[in-house]
Amino acid sequence: MTCVHEQSIFLPEGLDSQEIKREPNKEDQHPFICNLFYIFFLPFVCRIRPVTKEDIYQVAKEDRTEENAMKVSAGWDKSVKKYIKEIQHYISIKETDSKSTIKEPDKPSLMNTLIFQLGDFKLVLAVVFMLVACGISLAQPYLMEKMLEIVDERQEAEESGEQEPGFPYVSGLILIICPFANSIFTSLGMRYAIHFVARVRASLACLIFDSTI
Repeated sequence: MTCVHEQSIFLPEGLDSQEIKREPNKEDQHPFICNLFYIFFLPFVCRIRPVTKEDIYQVAKEDRTEENAMKVSAGWDKSVKKYIKEIQHYISIKETDSKSTIKEPDKPSLMNTLIFQLGDFKLVLAVVFMLVACGISLAQPYLMEKMLEIVDERQEAEESGEQEPGFPYVSGLILIICPFANSIFTSLGMRYAIHFVARVRASLACLIFDSTI
């Protein structure tokens, strides 16, 4: 018996999970703009009637605990079996020739297993989007500093009667767009990261449960 076959601890005692009718997951059905700005939450929160069981949708297949737990468990078992073969070979070589320079094999990494079994291109996109958001945040003070320098130069040129330098419209436009772009990339990155973290958390809970029975 494993955690994927156990009755959910969130269900009342005696209630079969198969008896609960859930609507299909609608995250992928929403337009991209709705998912980007979390607009699909508005019909859920902006209403008078209370929240009921009908408002709880099915979990997306790629986010289901049993699916991810089986993938992680299979990947971890494969890594452990590979390590056992390598360490046995290492021990046999050392027993035969104690002066051998053969390197001891690395122990299996649970972190690598989680990343490679649960991560996908969306995780890579999350990292890229967050890096872009950080870059935009770092660029804003620099652009603002340049804008202030040009404003000072224009003021000095006006006072001295010299020709004023052109106004940096491009830099100003970029500076205006920066906060909006930062929020867009942060939203995208966090959205993908939250899904990955939820999968990791559920898979680890299953592994811990299975190791205690």
